[in-house]
Amino acid sequence: MQKTITRKDLSIFFLLLLLFIFMLLTMYQIDRQWQKLAQLEQHLSEQNQDMRALRRLVNDLPHTLAQHYSAQPTSSNTAASSSTTNSMTSVGADKANVLTQKNTIPAAFQRAYQATQQADYAKGDWQINSMATSLKTITPLVSTDYYASVVQSYVLESLLTRDPNTLEWNGLLAKDWQVSDDGLVYTFQLRDNIYFSDGEKMDANDVAFTFNFIMNEKIKAPRERAYYKKIESVVANNDYEVTFTFKEPYFKAMSLAGGMSILAEHFYSPYLKEPETFNQSKGLLLGTGPYRLVDAKNWRSDQSNVELIRNERYWGAIEPSYDKVVWKVIQNASARLATYRNGELDSYGARPIEYQKLKNDKQITEKSQNFEYMEPLASYSYIGWNQQRKNQATPFADKRVRQAMTFITDRQKIIEDIYLGYAEIAVSPFSPRGKQHDPTLKARPYDLQKAKALLTQAGYTDRNGDGIIEDSSGKPFSFALTFFKDNEDTKRIVLLLKDL
Repeated sequence: MQKTITRKDLSIFFLLLLLFIFMLLTMYQIDRQWQKLAQLEQHLSEQNQDMRALRRLVNDLPHTLAQHYSAQPTSSNTAASSSTTNSMTSVGADKANVLTQKNTIPAAFQRAYQATQQADYAKGDWQINSMATSLKTITPLVSTDYYASVVQSYVLESLLTRDPNTLEWNGLLAKDWQVSDDGLVYTFQLRDNIYFSDGEKMDANDVAFTFNFIMNEKIKAPRERAYYKKIESVVANNDYEVTFTFKEPYFKAMSLAGGMSILAEHFYSPYLKEPETFNQSKGLLLGTGPYRLVDAKNWRSDQSNVELIRNERYWGAIEPSYDKVVWKVIQNASARLATYRNGELDSYGARPIEYQKLKNDKQITEKSQNFEYMEPLASYSYIGWNQQRKNQATPFADKRVRQAMTFITDRQKIIEDIYLGYAEIAVSPFSPRGKQHDPTLKARPYDLQKAKALLTQAGYTDRNGDGIIEDSSGKPFSFALTFFKDNEDTKRIVLLLKDL
């Protein structure tokens, strides 16, 4: 039987057709809305840049006018006027086309400024880094992980910063400072145009609060308190001046006062009423720095990766380069290298044994730059000999034993076998290239005989001929060495020390 199309069938067909057209129009409209949202976000970003540029212009205006009029001759001189104009350099937002003199850029931003003047400089995109281990927390003071401190350095700022080449102190949040003749009082004048990433203004009260927050026994910050207990008080003299008073002269006083990461009082002070909430937190991170968390309160350790976005309210003379900075957790070293080879990471920290191979790898060298240098702020590795354990003195409480441990450690062999020559023996906490280094200091050499003599003086000898030295009671000289197991070079050093 032949089936005919009825009026009902046509009605259903046209209804379905209309529904399909409606869905297409809806999808098109949603797509247009997304485009408009993206455009709106772009416009807001540009407006933020314009506002930053205008704010910078207003802040620089008195200084610029003062320099302009001081440079003007008493009579009209076209050449002099042109010279003044030519000395100005374009910085800041492109659309605002704001002009400011190069010498008005604070010293702390000069290196960043020079980078922006390179022909191939561009702003935007993401910077992708890697971490060898997951983070438990990125909350300041609570965190003790190296990677957490790296993340925090993008968000938190201090009063001063150091030039990595000269080691000179440069003002960051502070624009000027004075030190009393007795070295006990450090007074800082703060910039008045600094805002936290949530829009609240930063002032001297935040600096004083940070110190008091650290020194509060209910806050889990024993490591920081051990250092800052050398400070008697931190007082806000007014909104933009703060004074640190030390209990006694201290050679790292400027580093303590000027290097303290400033916390926002309005953000962190509520946790004084709930200290355990702060102590157990995973991601309470807010500052004045160039980058910020999307949500300053709710980063979780189970998120694995850490993502920071550009702080559009950043006060600095040079705007942050990247839209986003990301750290991916890649625990396996081979996997990290493979990810870098595939172009999914922007940087790779190679161990010496890897570096020797990679610098001759064309696939790597064609898309990478490598630099070999020892900077004045280079860190150093050390073994800490605990002099007390469970309120009892250990063998290392004796200076002669500690000295013997140095003589018995073949540091040159560690440099040659583990670091392949990319290290040097440290003789103090200061780099040999820094002004603080004392050139008269000499490294203690590897000397087994001297080590044995010192241990004998301390009362440790082989009393029963078994090849193991004992104390006067016959207890063998032994100790446990605790180390970071995820670092391959550290594990190799421990194995080397065990075989010495």
